[in-house]
Amino acid sequence: MAENVELKARVAKLEDMQLQNLPMVIMTGILTSSFHIYYSKQLNQLSRSIKIDTWRRLTSRKYLLSIEQASSIHPEVEDLLNKAVGNYIKQKERQKMKPITSDCKNLLRKENEDGVVYIKAGIGKKD
Repeated sequence: MAENVELKARVAKLEDMQLQNLPMVIMTGILTSSFHIYYSKQLNQLSRSIKIDTWRRLTSRKYLLSIEQASSIHPEVEDLLNKAVGNYIKQKERQKMKPITSDCKNLLRKENEDGVVYIKAGIGKKD
């Protein structure tokens, strides 16, 4: 019961802040998470799940920022978002495409050669 009252109070504060036209980025589907518009550049580079995880980290026991602090320009918010972006970029760079096997190369070469033969003969390629 006390949690509901606290949650309603937090939501009311956020609604009041939004009514005052404070610049914020509201995350869809989550009642209480909103980042300041200042962090749009970092947020645009992250997936939705990482944004949600970052918000939870900011407002959980580890960082223990209030929703108001996490919604404003704060050094801990900036540090955590910059780390998340850096890690996300490194993760993307580590993903490698599998090399094409020799069997696949031969198959592609054969398909290309067959296509050239059909084109030279003026015949539509068979499906």
